[in-house]
Amino acid sequence: MKLHLCHLLCTLTLLLLLLQSCRHRPLVEMGNTHYVRVYINDTIKNTTYQFYNDTLVRPDYKEPGVMRVTLNDQKTGAQVAESFLQHTGRDQRGYYLDGYLIADAGDYDLMMYNIGTETTNVRDVYNYNTVTAYTNEIQSQLYARIPQLSRELKGEKIAYIPDHLFVTTKRSVHLPFTDRIDTIMDNNRPYFDAPTLVKTYYLQVRVKGIQYVTSAVSLISGMAGSSTLSTRSMVETDSVLLYMEMDSYELPDEPETSVIYTSFNTFGKLPKSTSRLTVTFEFITLDGNSQVETIDITNLFQTLTVEENQWILIDKIITINPPEKPKPGEGNGGFSPGIDDWDNIHSTLPV
Repeated sequence: MKLHLCHLLCTLTLLLLLLQSCRHRPLVEMGNTHYVRVYINDTIKNTTYQFYNDTLVRPDYKEPGVMRVTLNDQKTGAQVAESFLQHTGRDQRGYYLDGYLIADAGDYDLMMYNIGTETTNVRDVYNYNTVTAYTNEIQSQLYARIPQLSRELKGEKIAYIPDHLFVTTKRSVHLPFTDRIDTIMDNNRPYFDAPTLVKTYYLQVRVKGIQYVTSAVSLISGMAGSSTLSTRSMVETDSVLLYMEMDSYELPDEPETSVIYTSFNTFGKLPKSTSRLTVTFEFITLDGNSQVETIDITNLFQTLTVEENQWILIDKIITINPPEKPKPGEGNGGFSPGIDDWDNIHSTLPV
């Protein structure tokens, strides 16, 4: 009998030690299951509407396939619960993702954003106050497309254009006690709306001598390389040069003049860069050499055309110097920026 009591006491003591030494996550009943739906706001200037010229190659965006949703402690910002919305659908309001989140009753801060983009990454994801979207520096092989600028800008951060990141946040989400599945509401609506975190700009400049060019790349300075999600604010200490490859079309009303253009996304223009904002073009010519042109667009960025339409229309003509000795086999040349070929487009633009 004493032996049995001894074994029982030892077992109880061991259990108490285990309970004290382990940190247990609170058990959540299935009754605390909450339905979540979020619509992707695809009203994107210079992408889905108000593009400069619809006959040109215009940017596209991918509808997210997965949205991450988190509930966070209101005092510390620490993540309390998370889920991944993977079911997609479409109705009269548009494209949506929905799913379920399990969490205890209480008051939380909510955040949702899409994952799996190609160039936009997210870090510090376990705290509402620190989640940050950013874009990486370009890969080493792309520096071969800007040989002269690579030498001149050594040490500068040249980054990819960020993909669209659709984000929605809400402070003070109340989850009541319930023994059935309820719906997380947003201002009495049974769904959330997620707009993109980035802006899309259109950029163009006229060029003479495009027949001597095989490719063209541009870098724009003074752009933010990251942005916080909770405040939708750019990180002002993270300055980058955005890397962009250019397309081309001919101007029928201006013989021997073409336009190179592109569209790019950005987390924003840095306030500290108001003193000087530049775009630099590097043209690779038929002889394998490069020609660099830098244009100050500080004043242009302050015009209504840029502020309201997000169109950067540079009123200048860049003249390409004829190559001294074309490489064998290049033929008559022609602009070929390393992406799919296109047909010449004949249209009149309000340059």
